[in-house]
Amino acid sequence: MAAHRNNSDRLLEESEERYRRLVEASPEAIFVYLDGRIAYVNPAGTKLFGARKPEELLGKSILDFIHPEYREVVKARLRKVEEEGEQASSLEQRLVRPDGRVVYVEATSLPIVYEGRPAIQALIRDITERKRAEEARRKSEARHRAVVDNAFDAIITATAEGEIRSFNRRAEAMFGYEAREVIGRPLALLVPERVRAPRPNGSRRYAEEAEPGRTMEVTARSKEGVEFPVELSIAEVREGDDVLLTSIIRDITERKVFEAQLTYQALHDSLTDLPNRTLFLDRLEHALAQMRRREEITMAVLFIDLDDFKNVNDSLGHEMGDEMLKAASVRLRRCMRPRDTAARLGGDEFAILLEDIGGLRGAARVAERIIEELRACFELRGHEVFVTPSIGISLCGSSDQRRAENMLRDADLAMYKAKESGKANYQVFDPIMYQKVLERLDLEKDLRRAVEHGEFVLHYQPKVLLKTGKIAGVEALVRWEHPERGLVLPEEFVPVAEETALISLLGAWVLEETCRQASRWREGGFRELLDLVSVNLSAIQLQRPDLIEEVAGVLRRCGLDPCNLSLEITESVVMSEAPHNIARLDELKNLGVKLAIDDFGTGYSSLSYLRRFPVSYLKIDRSFIEGLRESPEDTAVVSGIIALAHVLGMETIAEGVETAEQLRALRDLGCDMAQGNYLSEPLTDEELPGFLATDPRW
Repeated sequence: MAAHRNNSDRLLEESEERYRRLVEASPEAIFVYLDGRIAYVNPAGTKLFGARKPEELLGKSILDFIHPEYREVVKARLRKVEEEGEQASSLEQRLVRPDGRVVYVEATSLPIVYEGRPAIQALIRDITERKRAEEARRKSEARHRAVVDNAFDAIITATAEGEIRSFNRRAEAMFGYEAREVIGRPLALLVPERVRAPRPNGSRRYAEEAEPGRTMEVTARSKEGVEFPVELSIAEVREGDDVLLTSIIRDITERKVFEAQLTYQALHDSLTDLPNRTLFLDRLEHALAQMRRREEITMAVLFIDLDDFKNVNDSLGHEMGDEMLKAASVRLRRCMRPRDTAARLGGDEFAILLEDIGGLRGAARVAERIIEELRACFELRGHEVFVTPSIGISLCGSSDQRRAENMLRDADLAMYKAKESGKANYQVFDPIMYQKVLERLDLEKDLRRAVEHGEFVLHYQPKVLLKTGKIAGVEALVRWEHPERGLVLPEEFVPVAEETALISLLGAWVLEETCRQASRWREGGFRELLDLVSVNLSAIQLQRPDLIEEVAGVLRRCGLDPCNLSLEITESVVMSEAPHNIARLDELKNLGVKLAIDDFGTGYSSLSYLRRFPVSYLKIDRSFIEGLRESPEDTAVVSGIIALAHVLGMETIAEGVETAEQLRALRDLGCDMAQGNYLSEPLTDEELPGFLATDPRW
């Protein structure tokens, strides 16, 4: 019996020893409370409480280490363990170590017998890091909620199936719902345009076709049922096995309104509020496409230009000109049907698209109505203003394959034909018009090549002194030796040269070549017979700021005395900007050159200006010479010009003399000089010396 008892004691001691070693080695803090004081603490507990050895803690009340906030709770929990003898559930609390550091712990207490007496064993786990992580996460979530709630955009979280989970404040303001009204409801309530789509596994997912991160413009709907445009982007967020969809929604109503305004401004004329060229061509292209799907349909484009509109700007100012354009656009609208389109193409040019007009007769009626409307007086701020339109019509049937740009171009060409036909009328496009444009483009291209390759030659027409019959000088006339067409006369290519500004290069060459040739002739013994060489000066040359330097440089290089050079400017050019041209002519006169007004009588000279021009000669236009003796009116005009010139101290030169009768009439009227084919045709630089050597007399 004693042996059995000794064996039992030994086993008990061994068991207690094993338990003690386990407790000592445990990473968890283990305390034993006896009568409310620490009776035992393992190494992990010693370390947790910040002590160097267990003895520093033994005998002390556990409540001394409990944070004041938790003392009553811990005291009640320990009392319950003592009284009820059951294990207490875990309790999170805070300990205050001797060094003042606060430690978050999780403690579990149970009753035991320690050294033969009732005691409490507490297993305490340090959860400081976990609590810190939880606190950091809580703060992060709070910050996130603050950011989301104060975001400019609506932010809505939903399940993959589209069930709303969260709804920020901006979403509430945007859609008119409170969050509690939509949580758990489908996202399609707010954005009905995005529909559910089946997934391979049989479930259904909201916005299946939306690529994550891609922004889409869709239509949203408010609580009141009002639809408005939004910008939607969807991002997927995984929470474990669940997939959440975060939708960021921005109301773009204001942006859409602004974009619409910009688009309208880009496609409409700001002055008249009519469609501009871009919108007109777009509507024309659309109308052409529709027309070709139907049979026997005709449409027309009218190209309208206001005749002499420049005079309104020049006389009344550009502000009044703008008023004129606005008033004209109102009248144009009155001439149209509701389905027609009027546009301002720029300046004083307008266009009208007439759909399903029925043919030329219908388009012509509209054109006649426009002419009638626009020729009526315009009352502009107390001024009575009159303009007329020139209109070109381009017709197109369902079998016509022209593009919009070509139709507008053809109407433009027809409008220019109307200008040439006296203005205030309409003309219908004919393919011959386009052919002439192509021919002109070819002429311009050849003309540019001719300037570069030096294909021009000069002919010289003598001028005769009518009192003595002797030659007084020559006029240089440019000719173009085209490699394929032969000799091209000035009336064919000079207008093109003036429109393309090639006249400056050509005019400079004519001036230099004429002066150089004149010097050679004078050195060759024809000084008396060639007292004067004349060169025509274009409008573009007259406006060039370096004209004076150019003329002076040519005379210097060629060694020609300025008094032997005459520059001829047409009457219309001189009078176009009379005050400015007077100053320019004075500068030329100061060089010592002589000046002549060409084609006199065909323009609208002002006598007050004419007497101020420093001009030596008036050249009487050939149109008046043709009717001498036969037309009393022409004879009277020529007589008047001669008398006027002599009163103003100028000499007269009659051009285009073709008969002996015309020459006798000019002598009788007292004309000073004459030129024309009757006296001599234009001669080359090689032919002229031989002609002069004969000392011809008339």
